[in-house]
Amino acid sequence: MVVDIVATGGWPAATIESDEERGRVDAVVEMLAAQGVESVGRVLHGGDPVLALLDLAGELTDPLFVTTSDRWASGRSHWYSTTRRLIQQAPHPVLVVPGDLHG
Repeated sequence: MVVDIVATGGWPAATIESDEERGRVDAVVEMLAAQGVESVGRVLHGGDPVLALLDLAGELTDPLFVTTSDRWASGRSHWYSTTRRLIQQAPHPVLVVPGDLHG
């Protein structure tokens, strides 16, 4: 499952899924399909991305989180990053893949 989490910031209009958000998710789903990986995409809205991911994981059987982090790849500070918090709080495995440093 490919997930994009959008912070709502308390504005009702921010809970409406935009074409841009859906497009990002669909692009990754299509890229995975080209490599023979079956997946589905979801756009979630919420204030805390880690809590949204943990809630979603509760609906799944044996979830594995795979995330990117430019901070980890570049050596920049990551102490308060979403990836770091996910690693600390998730009761499931988390795989961190270096982000694109050139794009």
